[in-house]
Amino acid sequence: MTVDSSFIVVDASASISTEMPSLNVSVGDDASFLCESDTPVNWQRQLFSSSAESERICYQGEIVKGYESEYSLDIDNTHKPWKYTLTVLSADKDDAGTYTCIENAGLGPGSVSANLTVYGKHSQMLLSLFAWGCFLGLTDVTELLDPVSIVP
Repeated sequence: MTVDSSFIVVDASASISTEMPSLNVSVGDDASFLCESDTPVNWQRQLFSSSAESERICYQGEIVKGYESEYSLDIDNTHKPWKYTLTVLSADKDDAGTYTCIENAGLGPGSVSANLTVYGKHSQMLLSLFAWGCFLGLTDVTELLDPVSIVP
């Protein structure tokens, strides 16, 4: 019997069974993406701050060397579809981008992507002020910045 190693058999029946929502986090928070598939998956990222090609960050169930301090990967393969959770550890603005889960160990054809937006602590405070302003019925949220205007 001869084995032809010039091609790789891809499971055409494989499918990714979940959509990944885009995430918004503050600097320093963790961000977790969940991907479910009947086959092993790879993860890649395309950073918003870079015009370079997508970078592979997970290959064959392992975080790629050099990314171990930035990401963690949890795999639950007790039953199909398997669950792959990629976590961006202590996100910073440089982690903002598109994260893609590709089935069949990165060969496809199925994939799912989601964006990660990372807000600075100051931006998060302004969003909170805006939410409080809306709750209080203020038409000009800058009123919240002046303590005198809040006094009843």
